[in-house]
Amino acid sequence: MANGGQTVADASPSSATVAADPEPEPAPAFADVIYEYTPADITVRLLNPFLFDGKRVAMIDVRPPRFDHVEAYFSKRISRMALFAEMTDVAEAALAALRWADSERVIAACHALCPDLG
Repeated sequence: MANGGQTVADASPSSATVAADPEPEPAPAFADVIYEYTPADITVRLLNPFLFDGKRVAMIDVRPPRFDHVEAYFSKRISRMALFAEMTDVAEAALAALRWADSERVIAACHALCPDLG
């Protein structure tokens, strides 16, 4: 026995079992609700205003999250950034582009109006 008495498994590609990547969960469907106007609970004036999609962003209004968004966050169907985007009505890409000082202030405002995010 050239292999020292050990059994050698066939490692050819045809005999290897490859586990398929799990399908990603579809994005949650939220009810299409239009709220009557209510003023923001917190308005964050940005230290570093910027243009996004041709619009000047100088202030970000923060409102409490919807219950279904909180449930989606805690069940890991949306990210924390997606939850904050829902609370501010600002695109995730624009929130991600905030300078550090502004992002800390917006995040603090979101945390003040959110359940414990851990």
